[in-house]
Amino acid sequence: MKTSDITYVFGTGRIDKLDNKNFTGEFFYGYNYFLSKNLNVQIIELNESNRKNRISSKILFFLDRAINKLTRLPFYMNEVISFENIKKLKNSKNIIFTNDRIGVSLLPVVIFLKLFYKINSVVIVMGMLNNSGNNGLVRFMRTLIIKLFIQFNDKFIFLGIGEYENAKQNFKKNNKFFFFPFCVDSAFWKSKEEYKSSTRKKILFIGNDGNREFQKAIEIAKIMKDKEFLFVTSDEEINNLEMENVEVISGNWNKSLLTDTEVRDIYEQSKITILPLKNTLQPSGQSVTLQSMSCGVPVIISNTIGFWDSDRFKNDYHLVRLEDNSLDSWVSKINEILKREDLLAEISKNGVELINNNYDISKFNEYIEKTMIIDK
Repeated sequence: MKTSDITYVFGTGRIDKLDNKNFTGEFFYGYNYFLSKNLNVQIIELNESNRKNRISSKILFFLDRAINKLTRLPFYMNEVISFENIKKLKNSKNIIFTNDRIGVSLLPVVIFLKLFYKINSVVIVMGMLNNSGNNGLVRFMRTLIIKLFIQFNDKFIFLGIGEYENAKQNFKKNNKFFFFPFCVDSAFWKSKEEYKSSTRKKILFIGNDGNREFQKAIEIAKIMKDKEFLFVTSDEEINNLEMENVEVISGNWNKSLLTDTEVRDIYEQSKITILPLKNTLQPSGQSVTLQSMSCGVPVIISNTIGFWDSDRFKNDYHLVRLEDNSLDSWVSKINEILKREDLLAEISKNGVELINNNYDISKFNEYIEKTMIIDK
């Protein structure tokens, strides 16, 4: 098998989007950039059907469940460990695990390979290092696995500064830790028309991750019956909503229920984007915030401890960060800002400038290239 410069290990739903121009490249974390530099780049993707096809995968499935119970860490060994994938990894100079759940699932393979081969492995961290668990045995086993995970991988990329600082405090060898902010394709996420709040009515809530406050979004819409809401999510409760002032579109990026082109069209209909979130170190809502801002749509977001860069995103200038995450505070702030068309226009303009200058995908490509070991 030919040696690969870089092997990406993705979750589901990536390969079928590679050649589809209706999807952008930000969730490929530099893949297209490295291809453009004529590097040999290959992909491994989680495959949920593996567990049904091989006896070994069925065994791994039961191991996944047992380890998950002991550590509360997500393991998907049954979906990613195969002889073919091990060969790909063995013949790679660099491996990029595009989230920590995938990285930890391949930890047994990484430990084996690092004992015999020189491979540079990079992990994009998305929340796994934050919670140690309450149970004594769970905490011990989880910490043991994470220490091995850090020891046998070379670099860890954090997309939020809060999560990055927390990891530096809690784990040794933090010279392996780097903060690279998530970035978006600002050329794609660009509105066809200049933002004018007076011509738009819809209040947008969009996203699926577990740190979204879905119930709060519903309650906001129930109270603000005179406002039009658009909810884009695969959340079951929201998809079963029957409210006159709420339009629901089922959306899930991994399952390709909507293309990025369709999502961009949704931003262009929206007056503001709201993101009520749970208070977590994981930088939840990051991609939606950057996409929305890039399209010129002002964002109101919960000011969580995991907000990715509080210094650079100025409150009431680039976006609105809500300190009080109560329902009353959300309703009050939305009503307040909808009356300020001058402020909405200013936030729209400032947000676009911030994304173009500091959060374009070209920046992330530069960041991640520095973590690779490439023969000149």
